[in-house]
Amino acid sequence: MYFYLGETRFVIPKKYMRGVSHNYLGIPDSARLVVLLPNFEWKTKQNKHEFDASKTPGWGRRLTIVVEFSRHHYTTDELIKNQHSYVLDRGFLKKEYGLEVYQYEKYYSIFYYIYFNQDGNIPILFRCVMLDVPSPGCTGRYDLNEHVRVEFDFHAKYLPQWKIIWQKLDDLLGSNPNHS
Repeated sequence: MYFYLGETRFVIPKKYMRGVSHNYLGIPDSARLVVLLPNFEWKTKQNKHEFDASKTPGWGRRLTIVVEFSRHHYTTDELIKNQHSYVLDRGFLKKEYGLEVYQYEKYYSIFYYIYFNQDGNIPILFRCVMLDVPSPGCTGRYDLNEHVRVEFDFHAKYLPQWKIIWQKLDDLLGSNPNHS
């Protein structure tokens, strides 16, 4: 299946797709995909129960992906350095899984896991709710290009595999950003 978000063309196997949303002019502005971790499995007769949130409480192995188009969105780097600079100002807690960990000010169970590349920029970040619940979740975010952002939700137990997940997302979405 192919579709455009702005000038970006996507060719994604239909078995991964859960829908494309359109703006008020009928132009596609986001797409939703769902896979199962860790191998990015699509929905089959054998695993279809894992895609149903009512049958699999919490996140299970689901990775829900939203690819969004916007002419004026904050880049991932700008989001933290400008809009949420208080997260960085609060101070570095520790390094885990190759990510710097910062605690969100208002909600003490929310943590930002931030990857800084060699240039000091933030190409990807994760916001995780680490409550004592059966299925704590994380939301990852990165920019596919200047106008397309990728956000994805998953069970926090998969956070140590963030580099693999990021690479598989890029493979699925057909991009090759610099992961350095």
